[in-house]
Amino acid sequence: MTASDRKLHPLSILFAVAGQLKSFALPAILFIFFSKGATWQLWAMGFSVPLSLIGVYRYLTFRYRFDADEIVILTGLFFRNERRLRYERIQNIEVVRNPAHRLLRVADIRLQTGGGKEPEARLSVLGGGAVDEIRQLVFDARRGLAGAAPTAMAAPVAEGEEAPAVVTGDTTLVRLRTRDLIIFGLIENRGMIVIGAMLGLIWEADVLDLNIGPGWSVVRPLLNAVRDSSSTLTMVLRVIGVGALALMVLFAVVRVLSVAWAIVRLHGFTLVHDGNELRSSCGLLTVTRSTIPAHRIQLVTISESPLHRLFKRVSVRVQTAGGDAQASVSREWLAPILRRGDAEALIRDVLPGASVANTAWTPAHPDARRRIVREFMRVGALLAIPALLMGWWASLAVLLAFTLPSWRIGRGQAEGYGHHLGDEHVMFRSGWLWRHVSIAPYSKVQAVRMGESPFDRRWKMSSVAADTAGGGGNRVDIPYLGVERAATVYAHLTRRAAETAFRW
Repeated sequence: MTASDRKLHPLSILFAVAGQLKSFALPAILFIFFSKGATWQLWAMGFSVPLSLIGVYRYLTFRYRFDADEIVILTGLFFRNERRLRYERIQNIEVVRNPAHRLLRVADIRLQTGGGKEPEARLSVLGGGAVDEIRQLVFDARRGLAGAAPTAMAAPVAEGEEAPAVVTGDTTLVRLRTRDLIIFGLIENRGMIVIGAMLGLIWEADVLDLNIGPGWSVVRPLLNAVRDSSSTLTMVLRVIGVGALALMVLFAVVRVLSVAWAIVRLHGFTLVHDGNELRSSCGLLTVTRSTIPAHRIQLVTISESPLHRLFKRVSVRVQTAGGDAQASVSREWLAPILRRGDAEALIRDVLPGASVANTAWTPAHPDARRRIVREFMRVGALLAIPALLMGWWASLAVLLAFTLPSWRIGRGQAEGYGHHLGDEHVMFRSGWLWRHVSIAPYSKVQAVRMGESPFDRRWKMSSVAADTAGGGGNRVDIPYLGVERAATVYAHLTRRAAETAFRW
């Protein structure tokens, strides 16, 4: 330990203890109200006390310091570890503040260098002064200017004023309003996350065994009406009606919960580009702020589902080296929801020289449609065989269910495939109902692969994939190419990746 070593904020003990106790709070409540005599659960909760001491141990053994070129993190008492992160290699600074953090004026800091999916360092918790110091040291190292003043953020929008979603040439690229978040919630259908949590509570509480609840008084008359039906036809119609009503209610509840989730998680979403970095912030209860160097973007993906097209919107995601698209909401999207016409301006700002609107796409192999149709029908034939156990009519129904739409699906899928080899980027589009456009700079391509499966060889096709530094799906994968075209694309990507200096 040196004189320059620092400790975490003393409140880190409180947050660590609270985090341990929080994991036992729900089981304790369920035990108190729904226990059936299993006292072992109460004794098990006693383990929360020694586990809470982990926070005290971490506070006493955790040290960090700011050297000239790196941050040094020291952990452990008996088994000591030392981790060094150079400022210029830190690609993302994530600052998380929940209501308790904001009340006590502290923050949880996560630093990522691109070495893996998880943050390389987490400092929980630090005071506001230490947070600003880390940000300033990292920004100065990136710019190569010792003691440079931080770049000013964009001025906030006045109360009641509507800012455009994308402002070309301005610092603010994306600012989402409540209306945007409502549309996003309706499209993304994240309400099933809340439904799953509620079902878990019901299961733990054994509510189903108690046969009680406000919904039972509504469900029981419906079930009795179905049971007491005077004819088979009436019973069938009532079953269909009750099922349709239940699905409609479930659909409405899920969408409402999805909208609530979007508003809580993405409230005030703002994306700012200061010339070197992309800074995003969002959250109603827990506010998350992330910083990503613009030159470290490995892949940008534009997604569009049928509901996106209904609302004339798209979603834009970004992936960085070692990043995990699900690790953080603020880093998962460049724009969770964006007007379709504004996506072009956002892409040009993030990836200069890239353009989607006027791209001349090279289509897939002419036989791609026939191949996709036959593959789809082959699946139907395989599923129809076990359906024979239920009768020939069931097998025929399964076969027709796959055969009738196969031509339209095959045509849509084949027409959706396309690639473009631009001056500075490789682009790939795919999908029919759910469409995706992926853009990767040649300077980020680390490996190029050309492969042929037995089915590819039968159709005289090949596939080409370009991997970026992100791994784990951070790639442009182009299937259904003719052998000659695949060789051309492979040679082009290999040559451009070798000619372009890789910038981490």
